[in-house]
Amino acid sequence: EQDAHSFQFGPTIDLSDPDGRFQYQIQFDGAYQAYTNQSGVDAWQNRLFARASYDLTDRTRIRITDRFRDISNLRFSRQDIAVADTALDPTQDRYIRNDVEVELIHDLTELLEVRLRGEHHLIDFDQNLDRNDSFAWEAAGEVRYRAAENHFLGAGASYTIQDFDQALSRIGSTGEYIQGYATWTWIITDA
Repeated sequence: EQDAHSFQFGPTIDLSDPDGRFQYQIQFDGAYQAYTNQSGVDAWQNRLFARASYDLTDRTRIRITDRFRDISNLRFSRQDIAVADTALDPTQDRYIRNDVEVELIHDLTELLEVRLRGEHHLIDFDQNLDRNDSFAWEAAGEVRYRAAENHFLGAGASYTIQDFDQALSRIGSTGEYIQGYATWTWIITDA
């Protein structure tokens, strides 16, 4: 077992405007990760989170979210773990992932809302010919009921089609998934 001792340096940019009819949030982390006791694995890594929403009416809003990661390091950040993006390959080849989501949210009443969502996911193992790159499209719908000030109950369904490209040592394939789910959301803080 070999420990990895590292340090990072690079810019962090965080811009947001949470007020008004048009709202946005942009977070960018670019860093060079250097290892003190391992050679050949130092690399730049970039993470971008961007979200914009626009109130079409008092009861209807549209939201677009993009999550982009271009990384090739030995350690995961909290952001990587939060979005379950810990599938880096052991040879440290560059790994690119981009997730785009478009969501339409409509308040049917003060307590009931409906959400319609479309997503596209791209995973590219840039130089690793043994890993399958993949593309996925997802469509989903959800109904949420405000049971209390900070509690929402919901139910929804989604359909996903995912295409895995052929890799050097693996065949390509296509998968289709249908999912039904129930949710309970508890908002603990106002942040």
